[in-house]
Amino acid sequence: MSQYIADRFASQKYRFNNDFVRTPSAAILFFYYLSEVLATDKYEQYTNELLVDTFRILLKTKKGVNESIVSGNAWIFSHLVDKDMININLDSNLEDIDLLICNDVQTKFSNTLVHGGLLSKAAYLTDRLRNTVCKINRHKIAESLAYVVEEIDYRLTLINKHDITVADLEDLQRIFFYMNKLYPEKIYLIKQESIFSNVVSKILTSFNPLIRGEISYFNLLEDMALTLGIYNSLLRFAGNKMLPGDVPDLSAYIKNINQDIIKPETIKHPYAAIKCMKLLLNIRPLYKELHEYNTLLHRFYDALSLYSLSRQPGHFSSNMGFPNIGFSGATGIGLVLLEFESDKKIDWEDVFMLYS
Repeated sequence: MSQYIADRFASQKYRFNNDFVRTPSAAILFFYYLSEVLATDKYEQYTNELLVDTFRILLKTKKGVNESIVSGNAWIFSHLVDKDMININLDSNLEDIDLLICNDVQTKFSNTLVHGGLLSKAAYLTDRLRNTVCKINRHKIAESLAYVVEEIDYRLTLINKHDITVADLEDLQRIFFYMNKLYPEKIYLIKQESIFSNVVSKILTSFNPLIRGEISYFNLLEDMALTLGIYNSLLRFAGNKMLPGDVPDLSAYIKNINQDIIKPETIKHPYAAIKCMKLLLNIRPLYKELHEYNTLLHRFYDALSLYSLSRQPGHFSSNMGFPNIGFSGATGIGLVLLEFESDKKIDWEDVFMLYS
């Protein structure tokens, strides 16, 4: 099914010259991973064209255009180099972008966490900290990430002043997810550990009744996306040996999900369903022997496949009424179906938790 989506998508020759279609990274990631799984160069020319489109967008960014989306579009180059899918000199090609984002982090308070906000910029800089070979660049990025830690700490002091809300819980799970990404770099470690102890207690207070079905914030898919996002963060946290106890077991939660609700006609916008399926795939090694878990995955696969078949790629409407061919639309569906079909772990959960 993922190849069918790719063929139909590529046949449309979607390009990213227009200002409103600004997320070529989704399509690029999809076609690179699909080509790797299928061992084919069928999509090479089109994917290269999309890379050129992305670099053109970044060149505009250097002039101050589309600054809010720079981290997501620059991230794709860093990610593909890390995965040995392309071979370019990141330091020479992204030097101006790194400086732009570092200055942005140090001089502006981010009104949002994702969609080009604080965590989107921080996630990009954290990846660049790991793969830059320039000592001056590493110092500048590390300095900027210390600012990020300070701003996260400030946001938590604001949350501490009132009872936790649904919006707070969404922010906390994203902060928690990002801090797990930053922690191995040991930047401002004492402050990081203080933030961890603050966030974990708040996360668990809301998470335990959520998996017991005692509270519901949204609808089934959005509640599930929130629950699985927190659970994936807890697993990372445990991997960093920072969790004071065991990660809660999700078996009972998975068994109690009303799977009849997961069908094409109930998916008004595919984002929540894509996110749920991706985060479920992340925990496949832990729950692959659980019958209800496998049934749930197949439910999502069938629902998203049928949803995709009922629409042309350009008919995935975004909130703005423009074609949604990004991670929350056509190529997002293609990526998650590809990961299911290939049984190959694809590392793109950062997109959901930190960029979108």
